[in-house]
Amino acid sequence: MKHILHLKSSIQGATSYSIKLGHAIIGEIQEKYPGSTVEELNLVDIEIPHLKPEVLHAFLYSQRSAD
Repeated sequence: MKHILHLKSSIQGATSYSIKLGHAIIGEIQEKYPGSTVEELNLVDIEIPHLKPEVLHAFLYSQRSAD
């Protein structure tokens, strides 16, 4: 049995490739080690005033549209 800590830090949410990859890896680990526990910590949910998802999202998309 393994104890898995899944840290998520993507502001893309459900569309994030890194989150999808993390879930796939966790699935493989759980298959190999039945009974493993998973704790997820979504760092986006932690209030950091200058790094709110809305601000970062606007920054990312304003940079892409300028290209």
